[in-house]
Amino acid sequence: MSLPGGPGGRNPTLVLVVASTGGPAALLEILRHIVKPMLPMIVAQHMPADQTKGFAMHLAEQSRLTVVEAGAGALPPGDVVVLRGGGDYRLFRGETGLVARLAPAAHTPFHPNGDTLLRSAAAASIPAGCVVLSGMGQDGAAGAAALASSGMPVLLQAFGTCVVPGMPQATAASVPGARALSPASIAARLNAWARLEAA
Repeated sequence: MSLPGGPGGRNPTLVLVVASTGGPAALLEILRHIVKPMLPMIVAQHMPADQTKGFAMHLAEQSRLTVVEAGAGALPPGDVVVLRGGGDYRLFRGETGLVARLAPAAHTPFHPNGDTLLRSAAAASIPAGCVVLSGMGQDGAAGAAALASSGMPVLLQAFGTCVVPGMPQATAASVPGARALSPASIAARLNAWARLEAA
C-alpha cells in the first residue's frame, strides 16, 4: 500500500480503523457509502487469525471495493487492508510504501491491537486520520490521542449506534475534540478527506 503525501502533513492521506464487537456491521455501512477516489484504509478488527480472510472477502463482496487481508510485510495495494487477526502490528514507511511489522503482543485478549497500530503511525509521522468503531473496553483511545496530539483528526462511532459503545466512549474521554458520528456520516467525512487530498 503506497502512501501519498509526506510526513508531517495535517490532511489525512490514510485512514486507520479500530473495531471490535459490533464493528463489522458499522464498517460495512461505512464502506457502502464511500466514493472513489478514496483514501487507503487499514482495519484492525478484533478477530481470530482464521477469520479475517473471510471477513475481507465479505467486505469486498458487499461493498464492491478492493478489500484484502494482510499480515506482516509490505502492505499490498487495495482500497482496504484488513490486518490478519490474532497478532499486533506496527506501521513503518518502506521504500515503496507502508510496511506492517509484528509487534510484541499487547496485554489484552483483543488483537490486532488498535493502540499499537495508531501509536506506530503517530511515531512514524504518518498523516493518518483514525476511526474508532463499536467495541468493548478501551482499545484505540490511547492511540487516537497520540494521533490527535500530532494534529490528525479522530472520528468515533456515535454511542447510540454502537452494539457496545465502550471503545468510542473511551476515545471521547481521551480525545475531547473527536467527532462522534453515525457510520454513514463517518463515510461522508472520509469522502471529504479524500477530496482534500486530491485537491
